[in-house]
Amino acid sequence: TSPYPTKLSLKSHSGLTAVGPLTADHEPKISFDKNQNKNVGKYTGDVTFTQRFRVEPGAPKSVAINGTINFLYCNEDNCIPKKEKIEIS
Repeated sequence: TSPYPTKLSLKSHSGLTAVGPLTADHEPKISFDKNQNKNVGKYTGDVTFTQRFRVEPGAPKSVAINGTINFLYCNEDNCIPKKEKIEIS
């Protein structure tokens, strides 16, 4: 797998508890990466990541989640670490 796995970091999620790991809707394609000189897993095309949450007793009716998702963007020549802000309500 990649030395930089996709990671979800939450900053604000009062009333919610993450349940289980961040999961993808399909497995990555494992292939040799000449830049890293080893086999790595890469998602090709579109991929949807899912994180389950448990709503805690007493949580407000409207809950917002803020944070970042860290991932690698790769093309044929190299891979670049990326970070995107997320906001879900």
